[in-house]
Amino acid sequence: MYIMQKHLETLQKVLTPGKAVIIYGARRTGKTTLLTQFIKDFAEPYLLVSGEDITVQGLSIGIEN
Repeated sequence: MYIMQKHLETLQKVLTPGKAVIIYGARRTGKTTLLTQFIKDFAEPYLLVSGEDITVQGLSIGIEN
């Protein structure tokens, strides 16, 4: 899919060692699919978290306060 490929290229450009990339947006728009495709051949360690995870939700509440 062209749109997916364009986003994969953008991720490749912005991802640099020691930096985080945060992808956010409306539900069910392909964010997880995009990242899964991006990291499938990734050799470096990574952490993939979801806002659906109750633990992650608790962390974001602590940041806002």
